[in-house]
Amino acid sequence: MQGTNIAKPGSTDLPEPEKGKFRGRVRPMDPDTLQSSGRKRFGSKRVIHERTPRTLERPSAAHQQSGGSMNRFGVISDIHGNMHAMQAVMARLTKMNVDQILCLGDIVGYGPFPDACLDMVVKHCKVIVQGNHDQAVVDPVVADEFNGAAREAIYWTRDALGPLHLNALNRLRKTALVGQKILCVHDNPAQNRMDYVHDAEMAAISFRGMDRHICLIGHTHVPVVFEAPSLNPDEQLTAPEVVTYSPQDGKPITLDPERRYICNPGSVGQPRDSDPRASFAVLDLNEQTFTVFREMYDIEAAQMATQRAGLPFVLAERLALGA
Repeated sequence: MQGTNIAKPGSTDLPEPEKGKFRGRVRPMDPDTLQSSGRKRFGSKRVIHERTPRTLERPSAAHQQSGGSMNRFGVISDIHGNMHAMQAVMARLTKMNVDQILCLGDIVGYGPFPDACLDMVVKHCKVIVQGNHDQAVVDPVVADEFNGAAREAIYWTRDALGPLHLNALNRLRKTALVGQKILCVHDNPAQNRMDYVHDAEMAAISFRGMDRHICLIGHTHVPVVFEAPSLNPDEQLTAPEVVTYSPQDGKPITLDPERRYICNPGSVGQPRDSDPRASFAVLDLNEQTFTVFREMYDIEAAQMATQRAGLPFVLAERLALGA
C-alpha cells in the first residue's frame, strides 16, 4: 500500500451545540446536485459553518481493486471521531504493507472530528460497514435508545456534519463480504441481532448460521478472537465449545482453516480494555493469522479537543483510562 499524507485535525474551537431532537430521517442525496454544504443548528436558522461545495474523495484505483492478490488486510473499527488516534493508526498501517484496509463501523460519535475521520475512511478503506453510532446520526429512533452522554454526542455530531457526510453515513451498508471467506459486520454476524459479542456464550449464539471462515466485528471496543470447532454453520454450539483468545500487542493468533472465527480488532478511538492506546489489527490470509496492534497517540490533545467542542466531559476523561 502506498504511503498516505494524513491531514492534521481542523480547529477545535467549536461553539457548544444546542440540545434538541432530530426532525426526521436523512434522505439520500446526490452530492453532484448540492449547491452548498453549509450546516445549521436544530430548530435554528443560524449557520455554523460555510464550506465550498465538494464531494467526498473516493478510494484510489489501488484501493478499488478486488483481485485475488489481496490477502493482507488492515482492520479498523470504532474510530468515534477521534482524529488524533486515527492519524496514528493510519500512519502505522502505511508502514505495514497491507493490501487493503477494512473499516467495521462507528466512524463517528463521541469525538470532535467526525468529518475528518469519515473523510479518511472513505478515502483509504476498501470496505466500510455502518456502525450503530453511524446509523444513529441519521436515524432519530436509534439515537433515542442511547444513554445520556452518547446521545448528546450523537446530537452534536448530527449538528456538526454537512449533507455530504450525512449522506455518506446514510448509505453505508450493514454487512460486506471480502472474497468468499470474510464477512464484515459491526456488531454481530447473527441475523437480526445487535448483541455485544463479548464472551463465549454470546459467541456460541453468533456462530450459529455463520457460513464464513472469518467474521470481523467491532462494537465492544475490546480486541478478542473467538474460535468455533468446525466450519459447519448448522452446529448449535454452546459456550464450552468456543475457544476465546485475548490478543496481545503484536503477537499473531493462528487461524485454523478448518475452523471458524469471530475476530475483533478493538477500538481505534475509544478502547475499553484498560489500555488507552489505539487498537487495530492485521488479518493475513497467506499466513492465516490475525494480529492486534496497539499504537500510542496524543491522548491529551484528543481530550482537549473533546472539551473545547463542548462534548460531555466523561467522553474526554475516559480516553486516558481505556474504559
